[in-house]
Amino acid sequence: MVMKKVVNNELKKKLNLKRQSSSGYDIVQWSTSGRELTLTRPMRTRERPVPPEANRSKNTNRVPSFEDLYKAASERTRSLKFFQKEVLVMFYVGIDWATDHHNIFIADESGAKIDSFCIPHNPKGMSLLRDKLRNLLIPKEQILIAIETPRNLLVEFLLNEGYSIYPINPKSVDRYRDRYRPSGARDDSFDAMVLANIIRTDRDQFRAILPNSALARELKILTQDEQRLIHLKTRLVNQIQACLKDYWPTALELFSEIDQTVTLDFLLKYPRPEIIPLAELKKFLQKHHYPLSEEKAKEIHKKLSRPQIFVEDFTIRAKSRLLITLVGQLKALITQLDEYQREITKLFNEHPDCPVFKSLPGSGPKNGPRLLAEMGDNRQRYSKAKNAQCEAGTAPITDASGKSKIVRMRYSCRKPFRNVLYQFAFSTLTKRLG
Repeated sequence: MVMKKVVNNELKKKLNLKRQSSSGYDIVQWSTSGRELTLTRPMRTRERPVPPEANRSKNTNRVPSFEDLYKAASERTRSLKFFQKEVLVMFYVGIDWATDHHNIFIADESGAKIDSFCIPHNPKGMSLLRDKLRNLLIPKEQILIAIETPRNLLVEFLLNEGYSIYPINPKSVDRYRDRYRPSGARDDSFDAMVLANIIRTDRDQFRAILPNSALARELKILTQDEQRLIHLKTRLVNQIQACLKDYWPTALELFSEIDQTVTLDFLLKYPRPEIIPLAELKKFLQKHHYPLSEEKAKEIHKKLSRPQIFVEDFTIRAKSRLLITLVGQLKALITQLDEYQREITKLFNEHPDCPVFKSLPGSGPKNGPRLLAEMGDNRQRYSKAKNAQCEAGTAPITDASGKSKIVRMRYSCRKPFRNVLYQFAFSTLTKRLG
C-alpha cells in the first residue's frame, strides 16, 4: 500500500511539471485569443523580488509582455535583433527603335507601367528621354535599358549618359512576344513593353554593353569600314569586267589585274577598241615604270592588232562612258583604301595591346588591327576563351534530343568577328610557332 502511494505521488508531480511553464503559469489553460487568462489560481514556483521602480500592472488577467519584470530572467534579458535588408529600387526601360522615332516603356520591379511615350529621332527627343529618366530620381546604375541593336546614335547617347544598355536579339524578342499575345497582334509600344519585361525577368540571360576605350572604338570603326570599302572595290572590279565583256573583251587580256594603277590609267586613256602604235604603248608603260616595258608593249600591240568581234558604234560609245565612270570610282576608292590602311596602322601602334597582337603568328598588318578591334580592350567582356569563340561563331552547336545528336555550325554570331578569326586561322597555316 505504501509503495502504491509513493508511485501515485510521483505521477502527480510529473503531471504538474508538464502543465507548468518556466514562468510558473499553467500554459495549457491560456485563451486562444492571447488576451485573457482562464486560470483562476496562478501557480508560482518561487517568489522573486520585485524592484520598487517596476510598474505593477493592475490587470491580473493580461498576457505578460517582454518588458514585464515578473517574467523570467531569460525572457527579460533576451536581446532582440532586427536585420534590415537594403532593397534597391530598379526601373526597366524598353526601347523599340526606328529610323525617325522611338517608343519608350518604363516598368518597375513588379512589371507595372510607370510611363510610356514616343520620342523623335533628333536631339530634342533624346533630351526628352534623358529628362524622363532623370525624373525617376534614382541612380543611373538602377536603370536598365533594353534595345534591339547594339549600336546606333541613340545607344551611343545613352552610353555617354552612363546608363546600362542590354542589346536583345530581335529573334529573342519575337519569341518573348508570344508570351504576352499568342494571337500575334503587335505594335511599337507593345514591343517596347516586351523589351522592358525581358530585362526585368531574364536579365541574367543577357549581357550589358561593355564599352571599349576611345582608341579601340575608333580602330573598330575604321577596320569595319575598310572591310566594307574592300567589298565595294570587289564589286567595282566585277562591274568593270562585265562592262568590258559587253564591247571589248580583248582589254581583259592585256594586264594581269584590273585594280592596279597601270591598268586603270590605260582604260581611262584608251576606253574604246583601237590599234595603238607600238611607240606610244612603250612610252605609256615606261611612264608607269612597268618592268620589261618594251616586251610588254609588243605583246599588247600584237593582241590589239588581232581581229576583234564586231560591235555596233552606239554600243561602244555607251559602254565606254560607263567604263570611264567605273574606273574613276575604282581609282578614287583605291586611294582612300591606302589612306585607311595608314590611319589603321597608326592607331594600332598607339594602342597598349599592340605588342600582344603583333606577337601572334600570322597576325600581319591586316589581321592584327582587326583582331584587336573585334576583341576589344575591355578585360571584363570575355571571362573564358569559350565566350569569345561563341560570340565569333567558331564554337559549334550541339543539338541533342533523345537518341539523336547533331553537331552543327553556329550561324548566330558577330559576322565581322568570325571573318577576322577565319582569316587569322588561314594565315597561321604558313607560320611556325616558336
